[in-house]
Amino acid sequence: VSDAKLAELFNLELAGCTSHARRPFALYEDEDPEFCGAMLHYFKGLYIYEKALDLNGRNALNVLAVRHVDSRQMWEDIRCLATIMLQKWSKATKLGAAAFYILRHFVKLTAYLENPIISIFNDFSERMLRMENLIVSPNP
Repeated sequence: VSDAKLAELFNLELAGCTSHARRPFALYEDEDPEFCGAMLHYFKGLYIYEKALDLNGRNALNVLAVRHVDSRQMWEDIRCLATIMLQKWSKATKLGAAAFYILRHFVKLTAYLENPIISIFNDFSERMLRMENLIVSPNP
């Protein structure tokens, strides 16, 4: 929000996208199958929790109950593995950068845990923004 008066009316909170954090581990899994496989397993667990909420009743109470216990523990496992991976992989490598991304953006990546309205990923929103940019771009 660029208008100062309008910005005063809102409390904007940035949330990270789990898909962005997960993607490098899938792309470069062949470089470290053990650690990447474990990381992808953790991310799959997060998606399973969210899908189970869809199937069994997504309401604020259920969402927060699952996210505060199960998802939070999964994120702690992800943070621990990212820390271990940084001991093996330099930040200059793709996998090191991916692990560092998780640690650097951990608060934003886990912001959805405290707000049942926030999605675990923002893929759809980003696709819509890209489409909007293509529509308004003078050079498609």
